[in-house]
Amino acid sequence: MRANNVEEHIFINFLDGVALCYNDPTIAPYHSITHAADVCQGLHVLLHEGGLAQLLQVSKLEHLGAYVAALVHDVDHPGLGNGFLVNTKDELALLYNDQSVLENHSVAQAFILLKDVHLNIFGHLPPKDYKKVREIIIKMVLATD
Repeated sequence: MRANNVEEHIFINFLDGVALCYNDPTIAPYHSITHAADVCQGLHVLLHEGGLAQLLQVSKLEHLGAYVAALVHDVDHPGLGNGFLVNTKDELALLYNDQSVLENHSVAQAFILLKDVHLNIFGHLPPKDYKKVREIIIKMVLATD
């Protein structure tokens, strides 16, 4: 079965991979896969029940990017804030130059995950569309800072 040219097993593998990238709820109780699913569902309601998708004339590629951004926006969140990570000179803060540390980390982890051919829901996209969806995801996740 295929949906939007993504093999069903690749889509399921991707969802499983994202779920595994979220920390144990005892480490980050709020920033969990349950929270990611809630944000994704909330986005869906705003776009479709609220009419935002029609009002903004959201394309299929923008839909895809938005849903993926919602799913991955807190991937590997340690349950600490950016300010704490910067002030304690945490390795993540150093890696991302104190700029939107957790958001940069989450989106980077998501794209590392997508490098696996068994999880790459964007593998069917032409390079131009991949670049566009990547840009959408990066901008949306960074906007959560």
